[in-house]
Amino acid sequence: MSALYEFVSENYQVWDSCELLATDSIHITEIWMHHASQKMITSHRRVSNNHIDAWLNQTSEGSNEESTSLLRLVWVEFQHMEKVQHISPTILDALLINFHIELAYKWNWTCYAGSTKFSNTHSSNRSLFSYSVCNHPKFATAWSYDVSTGLTQGIYFAPSSQIPELQNLVQSLEDIAGHPMLPALVFGISLSGLVNQNHETTKENVRTVEVRTKFHSWTSRNEAPAEGDYLSLSAMTAGAKTKIANLCRKTKVLLDLCDFVEGNLHPVGVDEKIPYSFSLWGSTTDIVSLADEYTRVLRKRTMLQEADVKFFQHRADIQIQSVCIRCMPISLY
Repeated sequence: MSALYEFVSENYQVWDSCELLATDSIHITEIWMHHASQKMITSHRRVSNNHIDAWLNQTSEGSNEESTSLLRLVWVEFQHMEKVQHISPTILDALLINFHIELAYKWNWTCYAGSTKFSNTHSSNRSLFSYSVCNHPKFATAWSYDVSTGLTQGIYFAPSSQIPELQNLVQSLEDIAGHPMLPALVFGISLSGLVNQNHETTKENVRTVEVRTKFHSWTSRNEAPAEGDYLSLSAMTAGAKTKIANLCRKTKVLLDLCDFVEGNLHPVGVDEKIPYSFSLWGSTTDIVSLADEYTRVLRKRTMLQEADVKFFQHRADIQIQSVCIRCMPISLY
């Protein structure tokens, strides 16, 4: 690790320190390619702690290496409120070293959000890159990509309720399993889904206040009016405005992620050799084209989400003003 990265990692940590609680196994997702059929095989399973070394050493199957491992992700349950990560400290250290992601892992905790690439972080393997992506306070992932073997390996820290969805996303993206940006796209698509989910709740709150104050021009409204006195309405609209600001922040994180993925579609540069995993495909451009397409779709989706969030930001501002007017003494009208 360079002196600068080490200094930042030790002195500028913005995430709270977490307790590591030992578990007797790790939860993993793997994607294998069967060379003869060109089929991808995705599996989700648990590996007991005493079998992790054997698992780490098995990156191919068959006497003639008929199948090759393209992706290995470890899922760590992360309880951010309790400041707990469910993994043995010894196992975590072993995974970080084996995956060559010590720097990416440490760097995540120095960022509120963002995406970073580290080149040639392992002196004995100059064709290896590591990456970090995070969004405080719930999600972080660090992974590496070996150009010579085509293997992507990483660790995902997320709430237990989100892990099944993330695993399903990995499986849905198995057609780009050989591309190092798959973990980033999983992160981005999941975060985009959370933006939708949280935005719908906020929109409902704003609409009920609109019905209550009648400060709107919609001709048909089905929502029941918000209940409570105007002080309660003021708190509700202020809370909605804060949540909308958080959603705006998430959309900016997503757009930055899209820039990051697009900047790493060719992990070793256009003029350098084609990565090993890309050569497993019938056309070496297939995997890049697919990753590019998925990123463009995510960007367009995020831009439209951002537009809707800003629209409701304006509506929330109007309701804050209307509630303030309602709270004024009659003598001030």
